[in-house]
Formats: sequence, C-alpha cells, structure tokens
Amino acid sequence: NFSYFDNWKSKYPHHRFKNTGNQAHWKIIVPENGSYKLWLHCATQTNTNVIQISSEQSLKTTLPNTGGMDVFQNIYLGEIKLDEGVQTLTLTGGQKMEVWDYVRIGNITLKRNK
Repeated sequence: NFSYFDNWKSKYPHHRFKNTGNQAHWKIIVPENGSYKLWLHCATQTNTNVIQISSEQSLKTTLPNTGGMDVFQNIYLGEIKLDEGVQTLTLTGGQKMEVWDYVRIGNITLKRNK
C-alpha cells in the first residue's frame, strides 16, 4: 500500500472526460544547477492522456496505458534543467479541454545527470 494522487478527472463540459486546466504544485529543493531526468510513477487506463511538468522549462508527453488504474509503472518523461535552490514543479494534464481520463500519480522522481 502506498499513497497516490487520485481521481484527477473532470466530466465538464462534455460527456467525455476533459482537462479543465487544474494543476498540482510541488516545492522541491534542488541541490545544484543541472539537467535532471524525470520519471512519473503512475497508473492509467488509456493511452491518450497528455501530461506536462514545468518549472523554468517544460516537458510534455502522452502517457501510455499502464494496464489499469491499479497497475503503476515508472514512465520516463525526459530531462529538465533546474537551478539550485527551492523550485516549484507544476504538473498539469496537457492543454485545457484536451481529452483527459483517469490518472493516478504515485510520485515524481528526479535524478541529476552527471
């Protein structure tokens, strides 16, 4: 058992799920300037969810179908440059009004490139 960010969805204004522009923010302490690889530990049931993570730079990708809402996988999102100090990572479901289905997020992992 572990905690995860759940039920990120919206049924308004269409019968299909749509992203309403909601965001989640995390304050992180970056130990040193550099390029960091990002992984998202998540569960999805479709391969159409667009997710974006941004700070000073932005990464946007389409999440794969992990095989169901209880099947979590580590998805590599790419690399992002971060400055030393307190930074805010913002996660949003792509552009407002894009098709959006259920997504469960367990955690975000950053690893500095050497």
